Amino acid sequence: MKNLIIIILTVIFSIFSYSINVPKIYTEKSMKLEGYEIIEKDINLNNGRPASKLVVYFKKSENNEIQSYMNIYEQTNNEYRLAVQSEKKIKYNFNFTQELSSYMNGLVSSVNENTKDLSTDEVREVEVFNTYLPDELNLALKYDKNSPKFNDFLFIKKSTPVNEKPVETSAVLETVSYPQKIKVNSMIRSNISGDWYEIELKDGKKGYVKVSENVEKRKFNWNKIVEKIDVVNTFITQTLEEKKKVYTISAYAPLSRDYYGEKDKFGNRPNQSIKGYKAPDSKEYVNIPDRTIFRLLGEKDGFYEIETPFYGGPYYIKANPNTIVEENELTGIITKFIVIDPESQSEAIIERDKDKWNVITYSFVTTGKDNGSSSYESPHGAFLIAYSKPVMQYTRNRKKDETTVANYLKVGNRDDLVISGEALFAVRFSGGGYLHGIPATYGGGTAAKKAYTGQKIGTYKESHKCVRHYDDQIKFIYDWLGDATPNDEKGLRKPINPTVAIIF
Repeated sequence: MKNLIIIILTVIFSIFSYSINVPKIYTEKSMKLEGYEIIEKDINLNNGRPASKLVVYFKKSENNEIQSYMNIYEQTNNEYRLAVQSEKKIKYNFNFTQELSSYMNGLVSSVNENTKDLSTDEVREVEVFNTYLPDELNLALKYDKNSPKFNDFLFIKKSTPVNEKPVETSAVLETVSYPQKIKVNSMIRSNISGDWYEIELKDGKKGYVKVSENVEKRKFNWNKIVEKIDVVNTFITQTLEEKKKVYTISAYAPLSRDYYGEKDKFGNRPNQSIKGYKAPDSKEYVNIPDRTIFRLLGEKDGFYEIETPFYGGPYYIKANPNTIVEENELTGIITKFIVIDPESQSEAIIERDKDKWNVITYSFVTTGKDNGSSSYESPHGAFLIAYSKPVMQYTRNRKKDETTVANYLKVGNRDDLVISGEALFAVRFSGGGYLHGIPATYGGGTAAKKAYTGQKIGTYKESHKCVRHYDDQIKFIYDWLGDATPNDEKGLRKPINPTVAIIF
């Protein structure tokens, strides 16, 4: 959904670049525009202003959207002059009039809140952040301890003051600091006082934070979540309708020596992946990670021809039956999803209930960081969850001065590695990439180390490939996946229902 942009002009009513030409002066006889439906209503603004007019023009566009243009006419010297313009696109797949009405109310509220105490000749542009839960999703939380009560937020990177007004000389209400995440309502751009975020503090008070490198605007991208889920399920449905089968890539080699090759155009490195070539004789390829969902189109010149939901295709992978797994349990759409957004360091757990998609929990996470040598970004794509287990041990490189290593820290016959610590409730989604709890390094001060690592969840990419969670959050996910293989000799738990992890 496109963000709302409004321009508020004082003293001199000039017009910014706008997609349609509307009358500069409101009269009942001159407001119609060819090709547009129109909504008119009287509105009241604060600060003792006289009654104003809101005029909305809208029409259906070619891409199944409602294109709408909102205009506020303020009363000046016994006439209504154009003061505010706004543009918004609305999807046409649900009751758009309801959203349009909500949006108009938000516009009026934003004008009221963010045009107080304007200086002479001051121009303010207000961008209202209105990320919402789309009609396809229903908030039906089964675990909400770590679920924030907002969609748009500021991540505070360094301490910064919260002012009473979007002016540096105004009173300071409080100071916010790393690693806080705070609800943000809008951005105000002023030709006098600069750029500000309007935020909402825990006590409900509103304040203003200067736009700077100390803060970063983020959001829970619900619309993108719906789009990605639709892509996966459309891919599976089409595959089954064409009498083809769904497969996954098998390229997991536990404790393998890392191959730190170049990133492909999707941002994936070749670690625990296979090469998908554009043609059997082509040198151009993408890295297709372990557990990636794909369909098999055929075999040609010693290659399998495949297609994937997110990387597209066709691609050609070497015809090795050991590198692909036929997923016979995928006989219909996926009803359980784990969706991870590395940009906002967030995650949502989605499940199907009859004809509705429910968000049953959502939280912040820590995803993988690509440092160019020893750690990786969490791979981007759609991955069928392999299994879960109650504890995951992790390793590190053995130090040069470590002449002796305790037996319980040794890694098989590997002299270059030692077991470093463990994390609770691990869920393997791709290669050695797991969703897991806060890592606990063996040795003294474990509790303090966990607390320090825990407070960084939802801040920056930092893990080596995995996705870190609060311990209680991953425990909920672990239980939610269930155990379809209770007698597994290694204690590995296959999910009761096929579940896909999507990483943007």
